[in-house]
Amino acid sequence: MALRPDFAAHLAQLGAKGADRATAPLPVYALIGRSTQLRDEALLALRQQLLGRPTAAPGEGFRVGEGAAVDEAVMAAQSLPLWGTTGAGPTFVVLQGVGALSAADAERLRRYVERPAPHSVLCLLGDRLDGRGQLSKVLVRQHAGFELLPPRAGELPAWLRRRARAAQLDLDDAAARLLLDYVGADVDLLLQALDKVALYVGDEGPLHVAAIQAALSRTREESIFAFTDALGSRNFATAIAKLHHLLQEGQSPLLVLAMIGRQLRQLLQVDQAGPRRAKGELAVRLGVAPFVVDRLLQQAARFNTADLLAALQAAAAADRQLKSSRLSPALILAGVVEKVCVGKACPPAPT
Repeated sequence: MALRPDFAAHLAQLGAKGADRATAPLPVYALIGRSTQLRDEALLALRQQLLGRPTAAPGEGFRVGEGAAVDEAVMAAQSLPLWGTTGAGPTFVVLQGVGALSAADAERLRRYVERPAPHSVLCLLGDRLDGRGQLSKVLVRQHAGFELLPPRAGELPAWLRRRARAAQLDLDDAAARLLLDYVGADVDLLLQALDKVALYVGDEGPLHVAAIQAALSRTREESIFAFTDALGSRNFATAIAKLHHLLQEGQSPLLVLAMIGRQLRQLLQVDQAGPRRAKGELAVRLGVAPFVVDRLLQQAARFNTADLLAALQAAAAADRQLKSSRLSPALILAGVVEKVCVGKACPPAPT
């Protein structure tokens, strides 16, 4: 058996008019999905439906890994309101991060889910749930587990346009498809990009193709420059932060690796040219503006030839790993960044 895919329909039934059509709230909801945005929206909608407010109350939320969060969440769900059960709605308790439950915590929740408090609603949120575990089996058996599925690839343009209309934005089909080309199919990144474009355009007009190109091209160029600049400066902390930002924006790991390789090859060419090579000649040879040569000269002084050759070898190994390994691309690329900036680490061995 699998988690239910019908959370939206269930929510509609909770609000249906008439005793013959309405569905009673469940005492436990497991809202599971990879998209943080979809999970947050599902929680907000459920809270609004059951309590008439979208915002969390003090003491409502707990997160796995923060102290005894699971025990505290269960105790909160089991506790009666201060003045007993009232007409203000059920006690509403939220436990985030159930994808990282320990075996003991999963068992603690399983026992509660089998005998939940009738006056409470306990919401379990996470990016995944062990389908082989007893907790998952109990949630499925009690019809309390919901999988929050993102739109299919073919549905994404229309979904984006609906989201834009809900935010009172005018996004045409061509612009929606271009946004997908830039960002990919990750719904969290798509919604972040939609917000960026809306902020860029402001009140100047609809979000057409030109607006998408102007807003996202500029954002990406700035992010890419900041990343390669940190690499060339051997600033490890900044380079790692910029790397994760690029990946979160939806940048292709192979394209990020290509940027690293290009930066290293330019630095190697500057290093091999020697101090007497004219800046104008270097600019022509590298195919960059003269002011870029000034920056590359400063950065190349931080490396020796052996550093750059070793970093290029690490980049070549990472290219093979990205194409054949099951390791996280972020982990592979972080190894290359460390090799460039610190000169010690190599990308992890493929598995």
